[in-house]
Amino acid sequence: MFGDQPPSGTQRLGILLLNRFSTMALSSVLEPLRMSNAMTGKNLYDWSILSTDGKPVQASNGMENLVNASMDTHQHFPMIVVCASYDPQLVATRNVLLWLRRQARHGAIIGAVDTGSYVLAKAGLLDSYRATIHWEHIDSFSEEFPDVETVQDIFVTDRNRFTSAGATASLDMSLHLIRAQHGPELAMQVAEQFIHYGIRDSHAPQRPGTAERLALHSPKLGKALGFMAENMEEPVPTSLIANHAGLSTRALERL
Repeated sequence: MFGDQPPSGTQRLGILLLNRFSTMALSSVLEPLRMSNAMTGKNLYDWSILSTDGKPVQASNGMENLVNASMDTHQHFPMIVVCASYDPQLVATRNVLLWLRRQARHGAIIGAVDTGSYVLAKAGLLDSYRATIHWEHIDSFSEEFPDVETVQDIFVTDRNRFTSAGATASLDMSLHLIRAQHGPELAMQVAEQFIHYGIRDSHAPQRPGTAERLALHSPKLGKALGFMAENMEEPVPTSLIANHAGLSTRALERL
């Protein structure tokens, strides 16, 4: 359902900004949609920026973002995106949860970026769904919401719900929406405009593995660890690992 083309030809979105939201995540959602409109000369996407009371919302970087309306001004949106970041438990207020539940009852496709997933889960809108959240919150999120199938993917689309880990992961998610609704060629053209080559799959990890992180400090150690990971079932002698990495055995052991 996430990638179905709307009957009207224009995908309408309501984007709810909650206090201390991430401007990077918001831009990653919106800019690909804006660029799609600009490149095709068509109104493929149309959005309204909402707040709980119609007043500007302060982002996590201190900037205040103007909005189009209060969330209660519009009765129904076909698609909704909840943008949150720090302290999601403080912005998952009763009126926000009730509004989201009403939108769900009207059949809205509802999603979230960064810690907005927490708000959806608190509203009960992710029960029995696959979902993700920023890696810093994965453990506490899965513990608090056992009925949600929490995964560590950069973004997840599951029927009429979608979630993103935030930041640039939201860019890949928006490009995925464009690709699903208007084809891979437009999605790639939009990605190229943002110097973003190779649209990541949803299953891409949020963080690099141990070998990748250590390779930043010692490429040869990273190479050795990668070789070890490839041979987990039959452990390889240290001398062979060292040779593969271009190191002496003593140097490898010291690293």
